[in-house]
Amino acid sequence: MLSPLWRFLKSESCILLSSPLSSFLKYTSCVLMPSPLWSFLKSKSFVLLSAPLWSFLKSKSCVLMSAPLWSFLKSESCVLMSSPLWSFLESKSCVLMSSPLWSFLKSESCVLMSASL
Repeated sequence: MLSPLWRFLKSESCILLSSPLSSFLKYTSCVLMPSPLWSFLKSKSFVLLSAPLWSFLKSKSCVLMSAPLWSFLKSESCVLMSSPLWSFLESKSCVLMSSPLWSFLKSESCVLMSASL
C-alpha cells in the first residue's frame, strides 16, 4: 500500500493516508472504523489524515467491507499486521466484516493491500 501505512503496520509507529486513499474509502464506503480501533491506532504514535477522511471515520461505528473491496484486496500482495493490532482486531465483537474477509483475517493474520490503492 502506501509506504507510510506499510511502515505503520510493521512498526505500530504511525499511519499516513493520502488524499487518493481517503477518497477511495469515503466514496466507496468500504471501511468504517469503530472508535475503540481509532483510539488504538492514535495511541501508537501519531495519525495524519485528510480532514474529509477524519470526519468520515469519526462518524461511523463499525467496520464494513464491501464485496468489491474484498475482491481487490484478495488480488494484491500481502502486508503482515503487527501482533498487537491483530490481537485487537481479533478480540473486538464490534468489528463487522463480510464473513469471507473475517475468516481470512482470523486464519492468515494478514491484510492484502496494494501500492496502487
